[in-house]
Amino acid sequence: MADDVDLAQQLEQIHLDRALAFRQHESLPRTGRCHNCGEPLPTDALFCDAACEKDYQRLRRMRAQRLS
Repeated sequence: MADDVDLAQQLEQIHLDRALAFRQHESLPRTGRCHNCGEPLPTDALFCDAACEKDYQRLRRMRAQRLS
């Protein structure tokens, strides 16, 4: 069973992930291709689907953790 500290850390991570997700969207240029897999996009989207976006965010967090 998780204690209050564990729950607080999980909630803090959720808030941080959301904040980073919004920041990433603002800083990524619209290139006409998915930023994760490189597939062409018919619209001005950043990712071809939610799975690619989630994978991109996961990889970006992993790179950031390695650098810190």
